[in-house]
Amino acid sequence: MKAHARRCNGFSLIEVLVAFSIMAMSLGALYQSVGTSVRNVQRIESITRAAVIAQSILNLYPYASSERTSTSGVSPDGFTWVAETHVHESVPTSAAVPRRLHKLEVRVTWADGGVARDFRLNTLIPEVGS
Repeated sequence: MKAHARRCNGFSLIEVLVAFSIMAMSLGALYQSVGTSVRNVQRIESITRAAVIAQSILNLYPYASSERTSTSGVSPDGFTWVAETHVHESVPTSAAVPRRLHKLEVRVTWADGGVARDFRLNTLIPEVGS
């Protein structure tokens, strides 16, 4: 009778190994999902930073000169930007549109884990003095 009572008091080695295996697989899946979430947050932060830089560059150019222009630079945190203007041909100059319009495109690029990423913003701006 005592031998039977000892068997019911604890877990067998097989039960402990199965429990540890289940726990290890669950923790592995949890670590993988957390790692993916962290990478996604970093990617979204980079895209947001690029959007802020592009919008700031757009705000620097309220008017375009009559010639095609191109400027570029690098932000302190490593984002490279290029701003280019050219005459926008699809909108003719008329009484309703007294100035020629230029397309201003700002392209921001950066490296994301060895992969080149870019973000672009476009707008139309009037030509100064026309």
